Amino acid sequence: MVNKNERTYTGVNTRWGDQICEGDIINTKPARYLVVKKGKEWKLKVIFTGMQGFETYHDLSNVTNYSGFILGNKYDNPELIDKEFPGNED
Repeated sequence: MVNKNERTYTGVNTRWGDQICEGDIINTKPARYLVVKKGKEWKLKVIFTGMQGFETYHDLSNVTNYSGFILGNKYDNPELIDKEFPGNED
């Protein structure tokens, strides 16, 4: 199990001031995101949505525009990642 203090802080906070780290799962309406590093940039990878035609990745800097909160992380809460959603098989 990986401790949040051992994960990389992205430099971005939620609207409520919580530090967002690699592997965090952000819950918003209408989607759930996983915080990942893609190349040199931090991204929000869509891991669940009730909407069709949603883009797979969003800029992490946009998280403050969402009413999202940290639901957990992929290490402590892998059950929050919908394995049936396209792209979440790994």
